[in-house]
Amino acid sequence: MKINLDRKLWDKNGFADKYIVAKVCYFNKNLNQKCVRVFKSELKKGDIYMELFDFDANPLFKSKRRLYKIPYFADYETQYKEYNSGSDTYLIPFDKLVLEKTVEEDFIENNKELFEEFFSEDEHINKMTIRDFAAIIWKKPVSQKEFLNKLINNIYGVTKD
Repeated sequence: MKINLDRKLWDKNGFADKYIVAKVCYFNKNLNQKCVRVFKSELKKGDIYMELFDFDANPLFKSKRRLYKIPYFADYETQYKEYNSGSDTYLIPFDKLVLEKTVEEDFIENNKELFEEFFSEDEHINKMTIRDFAAIIWKKPVSQKEFLNKLINNIYGVTKD
C-alpha cells in the first residue's frame, strides 16, 4: 500500500518546516476507539503532524484535507499505550490528536477529466429533475444522468445503496 501524502499542499499552507507523516487511522478493538500507530522514534522528535488515511490509502476525509498534530510529551511512555509489549510503536487515540488545519481540495484541478466531462454535458437548469435535485441534496448518486452520479461519487466517495 502506497499512501500519497501531498507534501506540497501542506508546504504552501504554512507547514513547510514541520515533520509531517501519513498515518492510517483505524478502529482498535482493545482501546475500543479510533487510533493511529506512531513509532517511538517519531515521538522523541517533537510535535508530529499527520494526514490520516484509510487502509485503502484514501484520505480519511474526502472533500477536505486535514492536518493533525500529536503534541510532544517528554513522558510519552506514560501518555500513550504501547502497541505490544516491547514493540517500537504506540497507539494514539484519535481524540488526542489536535486538528491544525483543514484545506479544501481544488476539485476542478484535481479532477479535470471528470469536470471536462461534466461541463461537456452541461444542461440548462430547467432540465433538472426531482431525482437530480435529490442526488445533489442527499449527496447520493441516484440521478439518471451518469455524469452527475460520477461527480457525486468522486466528490463524496459514495455509491448507490
